[in-house]
Amino acid sequence: MTGKNLLGEILRSITSQLLRSNLDLAPYIFQNYANRGLAPAIVRLRRLIAELLDMIPSVRIIVDGLDEYPESEQRAILTELLSLSKSSGGQCRIIFSNRESVQINKILASKPTISLRDQHADVNKDIEIYVHAKLMDLRLRFEDSLVDNIEKRIVANSDGQTSSPKHSAC
Repeated sequence: MTGKNLLGEILRSITSQLLRSNLDLAPYIFQNYANRGLAPAIVRLRRLIAELLDMIPSVRIIVDGLDEYPESEQRAILTELLSLSKSSGGQCRIIFSNRESVQINKILASKPTISLRDQHADVNKDIEIYVHAKLMDLRLRFEDSLVDNIEKRIVANSDGQTSSPKHSAC
């Protein structure tokens, strides 16, 4: 999924989650949107989310893995979500959890950031300990060398050794 479709999916997901956590708003959505047979176009979703945010006292949105999409989509999604946060008058806070990305860092440069880059070695060690513990049962049934090989591959593929997550909040 790319471009507007991805942005539309994200906006639909946010709308759905807002509704699920605030079921008392369902009649409003039914009366003003669903009952009218309006298609869930991005323009309507923007308006609906803004209206819902005005009715809900405090909203926290967590976006994970934005760095996995092309930069053009990252920019569009960040711009859209940051505008939601600004238009809500502080009622909506958004946390982005992602790996280092030039595009994301540039757009969120003025926002508070927590970086796990400095804790890189500790994260790797934690991953190794966790994987080792989870594979203990296999050691009872298979050769240690085979399980050691599996363990090394899992740890190496965890991305814990090659890149560090970055968390931003707005």
